[in-house]
Amino acid sequence: MEALTGQLIDYIRSQNIGPAAVFGYSMGGYIALQAAIQAPDTISRILTLGTKFDWTPDVAAKEARTLNADFLREKAPAFVNQLAEFHGPSAWEPLLPATVGLMEALGQRPLLTPETVTAVDIPVRLMVGDRDHMVSVEETLGIFRSLQNGSMVVLPETKHPIEKVNKAVLIWEIRSFMTL
Repeated sequence: MEALTGQLIDYIRSQNIGPAAVFGYSMGGYIALQAAIQAPDTISRILTLGTKFDWTPDVAAKEARTLNADFLREKAPAFVNQLAEFHGPSAWEPLLPATVGLMEALGQRPLLTPETVTAVDIPVRLMVGDRDHMVSVEETLGIFRSLQNGSMVVLPETKHPIEKVNKAVLIWEIRSFMTL
């Protein structure tokens, strides 16, 4: 997580685009919030969707069980096809253990907690789907309550996979928040 956060910060600085408004889906929202804590000069506002905040060893182990290549081939072949298309036919599978390692590290030492996010003083809007089975409304609410300048949106009839999100609603949320 630290490396990914550093990459975001370095990219914003190297492209001279900071402070940048950032939309982060799932772990991307986690990275954006951590970047705002580490390098406040790089981020102007953050909009997240489906970002998991409740990381414990048990939660990490539960999520990691779903990131087994054989399990995915059997239970989610369409997802495997997406991974292969996005990352390459031979590159997606080696990413699974790295992702598991990232989750386990967060389970042992979550970076974003109600205490740490109080350092974020820029506008932040947390979005979560009401039918998201990975991220709960309650865990999102817990972080929202600790933000200095936060807002929260619960998207109706919305699951975690971004391809299942109503695109018109998502575009409206992004445009309305990022152009305030």
